[in-house]
Amino acid sequence: MGKLLWRDTVAQTIRRQAQVGVMECTNELFNASQELAPFDDGELTLGARISTEGADTDSFTTCVSYGNNETSRAYALRQHEDLSYEHTQPECAKFLEKAFEAQRDSILSSIARSIIL
Repeated sequence: MGKLLWRDTVAQTIRRQAQVGVMECTNELFNASQELAPFDDGELTLGARISTEGADTDSFTTCVSYGNNETSRAYALRQHEDLSYEHTQPECAKFLEKAFEAQRDSILSSIARSIIL
């Protein structure tokens, strides 16, 4: 019985530490995407958010999203996907995707480091 409790405790600790690492990386991704998101009137950056689900489960997920209602989500989607829009540097289309691609290796390393006991 003692071994099972020990294994459960280790698994819970690893899960919790991985979640901490994922949240830290999600915050970094959020900040990096904010720097690249077209500003115009601020609608994109003001409507950006981080959401999480399943913090107490094995299915923990985080999400960086832009747009807090149907209209602003449609606007965010157009700004993100339409490569013909002209933006002042560093603002750009694909702002979330580019932020992720620039940080991919760092994100994976950070999450791995967070679960080292």
